Amino acid sequence: MDEALTPEMRLHEMGNLLQAISALADDSSQDPAVWKERLSKIRSLASMASDLDAFSRPLESAALADILHTQSALMEAMYPGVDVKVEVRPIALAAAVSPRSIGRAVLNLCLNSAEAMSGKGRIELGAQIADGKAEIRVVDNGPGIPPERLKRVTEHGFSTTQGSGLGLGIVRSIVRSAGGTFEIRSGTRGTLVSIRLNQASALTTAPPPSPESKGKRLLVVEDDGSIRKTVERCLAEHGYEVRSTNDPVEALRILGREPVDLLLTDVVMEEMTGSMLAEKSLEIRPDLAIILMSGFSPGETGSNFPFIQKPFAEATLLEAVALSLKQAAGTAV
Repeated sequence: MDEALTPEMRLHEMGNLLQAISALADDSSQDPAVWKERLSKIRSLASMASDLDAFSRPLESAALADILHTQSALMEAMYPGVDVKVEVRPIALAAAVSPRSIGRAVLNLCLNSAEAMSGKGRIELGAQIADGKAEIRVVDNGPGIPPERLKRVTEHGFSTTQGSGLGLGIVRSIVRSAGGTFEIRSGTRGTLVSIRLNQASALTTAPPPSPESKGKRLLVVEDDGSIRKTVERCLAEHGYEVRSTNDPVEALRILGREPVDLLLTDVVMEEMTGSMLAEKSLEIRPDLAIILMSGFSPGETGSNFPFIQKPFAEATLLEAVALSLKQAAGTAV
């Protein structure tokens, strides 16, 4: 079947699988083949349930730099033998899709590539604007997919590997549920998957570097390396002098010995919370501008400091930094 299954068709298939699982559960056989069939049916049911979950999520905005760097970090942890490179241009590019859904889709494309390469090879993750769309590209240097299998890769239940990745049909369903397109090309060496989604245009236009940013010194505290590098690069590209660390204790040392105009800190960290770090930082520098950032909602942080919620676009970050610096300067006058 060439077209991705609709949610109604998924529900029909789930009903058939549940009936099959029920029948197998009544079979008291200890035959390994029977148990293997049970597990196969359960896995298929789980895959369709996750597919329906993707259909049910409303469209959101996904900052693609954050998405790709996060999946890169996960892949490097799971497959040390796979070299993952990330390039996003423009850095603020965002797509109209659930961040969780597209992140899961990209991760599973990477897993399929890693498994096809037996855990050793190269994966390139890229995002760019193509024909007005936000395009995500996942390219590997694996053995490729034979033509006879390439025709079937998006069929439900068909997989190019025996590992933990989702079938490409489910990944395509996630993309299409967001109004996007999915294309796969492969030869005797390497495979390329292209996903095109609508841009989240309201979030993709970042302000140009402003004269006010020149000479302003920012300290970024974030224990996730990929997020820390992305934020640091964004701020530096817009004229700020940026220091960063993954350690709140080290951040306090920096504040004690170096001039800093603004502290941008994650909320949930091992050594101390971002709120605690903010309070201690004000004891060192009472005129310091502070912004907290977290995947939690503002009400869950238990703090009254300025706040931006992850994932955020470049424009959101820059606007928050500029406003906090302006307010701090006004307070100091």
